[in-house]
Amino acid sequence: MNKQAHADFDGFVNPENFFLLINATRNLVTLKDGENRWRIANTSTLDLYGLNAKAWQAKTCEELAALFDESGRGIFDACAQADRKAWETGRPVAFVWTVAAGQNQKPRSFEMLKTPLFEADGSRKALVCIG
Repeated sequence: MNKQAHADFDGFVNPENFFLLINATRNLVTLKDGENRWRIANTSTLDLYGLNAKAWQAKTCEELAALFDESGRGIFDACAQADRKAWETGRPVAFVWTVAAGQNQKPRSFEMLKTPLFEADGSRKALVCIG
Protein backbone atom coordinates (compact mmCIF):
# COMPACT_ATOMS: atom_id res chain seq x y z
CA MET A 1 0.00 0.00 0.00
CA ASN A 2 1.48 3.36 -0.97
CA LYS A 3 1.77 6.27 1.50
CA GLN A 4 -1.28 8.14 0.17
CA ALA A 5 -3.49 5.06 0.23
CA HIS A 6 -2.28 4.27 3.75
CA ALA A 7 -3.07 7.81 4.92
CA ASP A 8 -6.55 7.63 3.38
CA PHE A 9 -7.12 4.26 5.05
CA ASP A 10 -5.94 5.50 8.45
CA GLY A 11 -8.33 8.45 8.27
CA PHE A 12 -11.28 6.24 7.43
CA VAL A 13 -10.76 3.44 9.93
CA ASN A 14 -12.53 4.31 13.16
CA PRO A 15 -14.95 2.55 15.54
CA GLU A 16 -18.05 3.96 13.86
CA ASN A 17 -17.04 2.71 10.40
CA PHE A 18 -15.89 -0.61 11.84
CA PHE A 19 -19.33 -1.23 13.33
CA LEU A 20 -21.03 -0.05 10.13
CA LEU A 21 -19.06 -2.71 8.30
CA ILE A 22 -19.73 -5.65 10.60
CA ASN A 23 -23.39 -4.74 11.11
CA ALA A 24 -24.00 -4.46 7.35
CA THR A 25 -23.63 -8.22 6.97
CA ARG A 26 -26.18 -10.86 7.88
CA ASN A 27 -23.27 -13.13 8.76
CA LEU A 28 -22.45 -13.75 12.39
CA VAL A 29 -19.34 -11.87 13.55
CA THR A 30 -17.83 -12.17 17.01
CA LEU A 31 -14.43 -11.25 18.42
CA LYS A 32 -13.38 -12.80 21.71
CA ASP A 33 -10.27 -12.01 23.72
CA GLY A 34 -7.59 -14.54 24.69
CA GLU A 35 -9.66 -15.66 27.67
CA ASN A 36 -12.73 -16.36 25.48
CA ARG A 37 -14.65 -13.33 26.70
CA TRP A 38 -17.01 -11.82 24.13
CA ARG A 39 -15.69 -8.36 23.21
CA ILE A 40 -17.36 -7.48 19.89
CA ALA A 41 -20.46 -8.93 18.24
CA ASN A 42 -22.52 -7.66 15.36
CA THR A 43 -26.29 -7.23 15.48
CA SER A 44 -26.93 -10.46 13.54
CA THR A 45 -25.08 -12.39 16.24
CA LEU A 46 -26.82 -10.61 19.11
CA ASP A 47 -30.22 -11.18 17.50
CA LEU A 48 -29.66 -14.87 16.85
CA TYR A 49 -28.22 -15.61 20.29
CA GLY A 50 -30.90 -13.56 22.04
CA LEU A 51 -28.34 -11.25 23.62
CA ASN A 52 -29.74 -7.82 22.67
CA ALA A 53 -31.26 -7.15 26.08
CA LYS A 54 -28.56 -8.93 28.08
CA ALA A 55 -25.21 -7.81 29.50
CA TRP A 56 -23.03 -9.95 27.22
CA GLN A 57 -19.77 -8.02 26.91
CA ALA A 58 -16.71 -9.49 28.64
CA LYS A 59 -18.57 -12.74 29.41
CA THR A 60 -17.53 -16.25 28.39
CA CYS A 61 -19.90 -18.70 26.72
CA GLU A 62 -20.29 -20.46 30.07
CA GLU A 63 -21.32 -17.19 31.72
CA LEU A 64 -23.72 -16.39 28.88
CA ALA A 65 -25.29 -19.86 29.12
CA ALA A 66 -26.14 -19.10 32.76
CA LEU A 67 -28.32 -16.19 31.57
CA PHE A 68 -30.71 -18.57 29.80
CA ASP A 69 -33.01 -21.44 30.70
CA GLU A 70 -32.12 -24.99 29.72
CA SER A 71 -33.40 -24.62 26.16
CA GLY A 72 -31.11 -21.66 25.47
CA ARG A 73 -27.91 -23.00 27.00
CA GLY A 74 -27.04 -25.68 24.46
CA ILE A 75 -25.65 -23.36 21.82
CA PHE A 76 -23.33 -21.68 24.30
CA ASP A 77 -22.05 -25.07 25.51
CA ALA A 78 -21.37 -26.17 21.93
CA CYS A 79 -19.77 -22.81 21.17
CA ALA A 80 -17.43 -23.11 24.18
CA GLN A 81 -16.42 -26.60 23.07
CA ALA A 82 -15.57 -25.36 19.55
CA ASP A 83 -13.61 -22.43 21.06
CA ARG A 84 -11.50 -24.87 23.11
CA LYS A 85 -10.81 -26.96 20.02
CA ALA A 86 -9.67 -23.90 18.04
CA TRP A 87 -7.28 -22.83 20.83
CA GLU A 88 -5.96 -26.38 21.31
CA THR A 89 -5.27 -26.98 17.62
CA GLY A 90 -4.05 -23.43 16.95
CA ARG A 91 -5.88 -23.50 13.62
CA PRO A 92 -9.26 -22.42 12.27
CA VAL A 93 -12.05 -24.78 13.28
CA ALA A 94 -15.36 -25.13 11.45
CA PHE A 95 -18.36 -25.52 13.70
CA VAL A 96 -21.86 -26.29 12.37
CA TRP A 97 -24.99 -25.86 14.44
CA THR A 98 -28.71 -25.78 13.81
CA VAL A 99 -31.11 -23.32 15.39
CA ALA A 100 -34.66 -24.40 16.02
CA ALA A 101 -37.02 -22.10 14.17
CA GLY A 102 -40.50 -20.85 14.91
CA GLN A 103 -43.62 -22.94 14.46
CA ASN A 104 -44.00 -22.39 10.69
CA GLN A 105 -40.31 -22.09 9.82
CA LYS A 106 -37.58 -24.52 8.91
CA PRO A 107 -34.59 -24.86 11.26
CA ARG A 108 -31.59 -22.76 10.20
CA SER A 109 -28.07 -24.18 10.06
CA PHE A 110 -24.95 -22.08 10.48
CA GLU A 111 -21.32 -22.84 9.80
CA MET A 112 -18.98 -20.86 12.00
CA LEU A 113 -15.27 -20.58 11.40
CA LYS A 114 -13.34 -19.94 14.60
CA THR A 115 -9.82 -18.66 14.01
CA PRO A 116 -7.41 -18.28 16.93
CA LEU A 117 -4.85 -15.46 16.84
CA PHE A 118 -1.70 -15.51 18.94
CA GLU A 119 0.79 -12.96 20.25
CA ALA A 120 4.44 -13.20 19.14
CA ASP A 121 5.25 -15.03 22.39
CA GLY A 122 2.59 -17.70 21.64
CA SER A 123 0.03 -16.47 24.18
CA ARG A 124 -3.60 -16.16 23.14
CA LYS A 125 -4.57 -12.86 21.56
CA ALA A 126 -8.08 -13.20 20.13
CA LEU A 127 -10.58 -15.63 18.65
CA VAL A 128 -12.31 -14.45 15.48
CA CYS A 129 -15.67 -16.15 14.87
CA ILE A 130 -17.40 -15.67 11.53
CA GLY A 131 -20.33 -17.61 10.15
